[in-house]
Amino acid sequence: MAGVMSERERAGLQIPNPGLRFNGQYIGFTRKGVRYIYGNFFPSYVSEVRWTSEWSPFEKPIIVCDGGRNFWGIVYNPATTEIEQPLFNGAG
Repeated sequence: MAGVMSERERAGLQIPNPGLRFNGQYIGFTRKGVRYIYGNFFPSYVSEVRWTSEWSPFEKPIIVCDGGRNFWGIVYNPATTEIEQPLFNGAG
């Protein structure tokens, strides 16, 4: 994935803040009969938030409205090892 981000940076495209550490959540899904893995990434400091006893990032997805470049997702095809371009959460 670092290669994807390096290519984007060289092309002047949006990338996550290189000064932050990120945690991720992963889920498998099927699109048109092909199996993929979706990675949902967010700054690691989000994981340090005290979650309610109702849920945690291990149980539900982190969803942020207009979180900017530090909240992003990427799709990976394990059969071809291809990575789709990342999608960022908002303009920030």
